Amino acid sequence: MVLLENRTGEIQALVGGRNHTQQRSFNRATQAKRQPGSAIKPLVVYAPALEKGYTTALSLLDAQVTIGKDTFKNYDHKYSGWITMRTAVQWSKNTYAVRLLHNMGIDYGLEFAKKLGITSFDSRDRNLSLALGGITYGISPLEMAGAFGAIANQGIYIEPHAVIKIVDRNGSVLYDAHPQKRVAMSEQTAYIMTDLLQTVVKSGTGTRARLNRPVAGKTGTTENTKDIWFMGYTPEFTGAVWMGFDQEETIKDSAAAGGSFPALIWKAVMQKATEGIPVSNFHKPSGL
Repeated sequence: MVLLENRTGEIQALVGGRNHTQQRSFNRATQAKRQPGSAIKPLVVYAPALEKGYTTALSLLDAQVTIGKDTFKNYDHKYSGWITMRTAVQWSKNTYAVRLLHNMGIDYGLEFAKKLGITSFDSRDRNLSLALGGITYGISPLEMAGAFGAIANQGIYIEPHAVIKIVDRNGSVLYDAHPQKRVAMSEQTAYIMTDLLQTVVKSGTGTRARLNRPVAGKTGTTENTKDIWFMGYTPEFTGAVWMGFDQEETIKDSAAAGGSFPALIWKAVMQKATEGIPVSNFHKPSGL
């Protein structure tokens, strides 16, 4: 898990595994590149589409779709006919995401996600499986947190960082963090994306992450349930939770999905992180 402060990009907490005694052990939070599943959809499909001028009312057909040699289905094999973007995000509909990426252009989605700090794309990822997180190398929880943190931070990406300052014994500053910052999307796009992701937590696949304050989130479950994710944020903090095995294998528990255990872990940590912080809403920009 990774917990970031939205406004600064500072890493507030990070856990890379369950063992605390190993020296120089593999840190899954920063080093594990795993398939993100549907957790990637806001980064490569929905936020880019909103930035390009598509609206949340856009209706596309939720039905099995074949484009070229590839056929795409929904995770649960259930289909709802014509649906809006909000419904597609709320219930994590694969076929809608694939159609939208196809309409919008794969390259646009890829380049947009790179602005959000995703560095592990490969030239082979230029295909529609990108919409569902089917990529060559996967993404680390830290990069996923940084990307969602940019949506939470009104569209401004700040490179996640752990060290703020280093001073010597005389108080002279040896190092001062100047993390990379860039505008990844407009404030308006970020707000609309946040609004869609709030629906996921209020009444979609992420209801187990509800708090007594505004929460936006996205679940991710990969094929054969080898990786389960919950990405979520409040106005203050962004948290990324990944669960799985080092050697990829199916998580046997039938309840395993991004909206189950990862969402519950996210909620437990976020309750602690926001303790004593007054409840505030996501900032709504002008021009909407």
